[in-house]
Amino acid sequence: MTSSAPAHWRRPEAYLDARVRRNCSALAQTDEVAVSRGIERLRRDLASGRWHERHRDLLGRDELDVGFRLVTRDGRGE
Repeated sequence: MTSSAPAHWRRPEAYLDARVRRNCSALAQTDEVAVSRGIERLRRDLASGRWHERHRDLLGRDELDVGFRLVTRDGRGE
């Protein structure tokens, strides 16, 4: 399983799972101390309800454009 950093934008509790973090290149390549600090803050914010309060606008969305684009070439016209 490989994922991108915003893959779990409506399910932030997924980032508490070390397997999810290892399979997200942005988190896997970030300083472990910084990631641990962020995960602990996320854990507290989820437990207190603060995350849901601050990001309630995300929970009502069906999609989120985070700017990723896939550019392809069909090979025609060569």
